[in-house]
Amino acid sequence: MKYISTRGSTPPLNFEDVLLTGLAPDGGLFIPESWPQFDPDQLRALSGLPYAEVAKHVITPFVENDIASPVLERMLGEVYGRGFSHSAIAPLVQISPNVWVMELFHGPTLAFKDFGARFMAQCLARMGKRVHPPRDSPDLPVVTWAVCCSLRMRRALRVAHQYSLAS
Repeated sequence: MKYISTRGSTPPLNFEDVLLTGLAPDGGLFIPESWPQFDPDQLRALSGLPYAEVAKHVITPFVENDIASPVLERMLGEVYGRGFSHSAIAPLVQISPNVWVMELFHGPTLAFKDFGARFMAQCLARMGKRVHPPRDSPDLPVVTWAVCCSLRMRRALRVAHQYSLAS
């Protein structure tokens, strides 16, 4: 699958190139050039499968030319195979006759990031092993929203403290 920029001025890239590039050089976001389609029978076939198996079927069209199926299975096993407190990983809970909610807080950090961010970390780690020698793996700076808020709060408190000392 190829990915294009939402601004249209960047040549199409594959999954690994997009992962390493981040934002498109033209300032846009990368999106699939064409979206995979799942027919009703394919969706019904996913019913009752373990979460990692469903993830494999859904993710494969997005990465099939860059991550081989057995490798993807191993990666998803690492991501969803441990650390979740619910056997369904992301259970659907019915809250009214036609309304269901997917609970995304059963992971190791109790946050939705346990789903996408852990998979992306596996992708980056896999790419790092191929690009760098094993003892020279890349450093990946990661900042969560909570850390960002914490840093902003510390700065605000420091400024307020300096202001109170000056007055």
